[in-house]
Amino acid sequence: DKSLPLVLAAADRDEPRLLEVSKDLGMLTGDESRSMTKAHIAAGFAIGEPFVSPEPFNFKGSDVTAKVKRESGTFAKERLVAPPTEVYSLHRRLAGAFSTCIQLEACIPCKDLLETARENYNNA
Repeated sequence: DKSLPLVLAAADRDEPRLLEVSKDLGMLTGDESRSMTKAHIAAGFAIGEPFVSPEPFNFKGSDVTAKVKRESGTFAKERLVAPPTEVYSLHRRLAGAFSTCIQLEACIPCKDLLETARENYNNA
């Protein structure tokens, strides 16, 4: 999956890698304003938040969706390119998964799951 490196960069809090992968996936052109770049990083890191700590992530108690929503105004005004279909699909899948986890009041060790995915990806 081409989107796994993006999730890994977000989980690792790796700004340069997040921007590089975002450009490679066609989410950014490299000509974005500073505010658009900061919004993209903030939203990416918010989405990566469940995968940062080895502790179970409390979706109900998190504010991941609020953090992403805070950046939506900047995206609406300053986005230079629309997200490619496959990236938009990833966002929809993650939003659906996060929403379900919030509804279920789930606490999940997401980092462990991501590390398993990373190992499988690297061994493929």
